[in-house]
Amino acid sequence: IKSSLKDRQDLKQGVAAAAKLVRQRVNALELFRPTKYQEEVVLSGASEILVQGAPRSGKSTIVAAMASSYLTGIPITFSDGSKHYVREPGWMDRPVNMWLIGLQLNHIGQTIYRLLCKPGAFDIVRDKTTGMWRCWQPGVVPGDDVIPVNERKPAPPFIPPTMIEKESWANKAAFQFESLTMKDGSTVYAFASSGAVKRGDP
Repeated sequence: IKSSLKDRQDLKQGVAAAAKLVRQRVNALELFRPTKYQEEVVLSGASEILVQGAPRSGKSTIVAAMASSYLTGIPITFSDGSKHYVREPGWMDRPVNMWLIGLQLNHIGQTIYRLLCKPGAFDIVRDKTTGMWRCWQPGVVPGDDVIPVNERKPAPPFIPPTMIEKESWANKAAFQFESLTMKDGSTVYAFASSGAVKRGDP
């Protein structure tokens, strides 16, 4: 009987732990909240956008958020709760090709790939009211300015590993990233602006 009770208790604890993991599972794009000036980039209907700002002002982060939103079909949520799709409605169910062009291939690898596929594009914190993870927003959410570093954690990748089929590198040690294939068939290609012009793709 003791053995049976022990096994049943273990099962109960396992179910509780699994339920906790499901509650804690977070999607970076759903948690991300752009700043006011980043919102302007998302809302722009221009075919070309020049994003300028000081170091660490979030230029690359909003580009990575928009790229991952386009690839995954997950909208970007503003602080007011409104959701904004980056991919055009007619392309929501179709695989796409995306070109990332940097000064050199290692710029794509060190910066854009890191922001897309590695944790830490922004920080998240536990909401004191709901207990759920949310975007850390100093200057926007009252009290976030004083949340200590040890209560913040890096957000998960914008593009979760579960969505990625294959990665290709020209030289991984030098962060020279070449392409990323998604499980839905979408592909991200990296090019250096200093290289030869790519031809042949529609």
